[in-house]
Amino acid sequence: MGNNKPYSQLETIEMPESVRARIFARVSGAQLRSQRVRTIMYGVYAAASIIVSIGSGLSVASALSQSGAFDFAALIFKDVSVLLYSKDLFLSIVESLPLFATAFLLGSILFSVITLSRYIRNRSQLPLYA
Repeated sequence: MGNNKPYSQLETIEMPESVRARIFARVSGAQLRSQRVRTIMYGVYAAASIIVSIGSGLSVASALSQSGAFDFAALIFKDVSVLLYSKDLFLSIVESLPLFATAFLLGSILFSVITLSRYIRNRSQLPLYA
């Protein structure tokens, strides 16, 4: 009905070297393909997030010029006595900032940094000619 021997008493089966070499070749080939796919994916993600960062940066710059935040900031350099009322001035600057566009810009920059670092790490581990 089966082998009732304990595990320690079972005979070891020697694997032929050709089978071992084929298994290792197939496993290393699968690892290489997986590494290539990850590298390509991180490259695409990094490129897309950089493009999104540039677009959202332009959107933030446009929104800042329309909201008047540059006018408040320029007021500091035009009239230094305004710094006496710095609390009100900075509150006015913060209120005029486009918060959603700025948050989107910071998120896309963070995503760009993360994906670019992972792309570089995966690319450095990939063999040049394989």
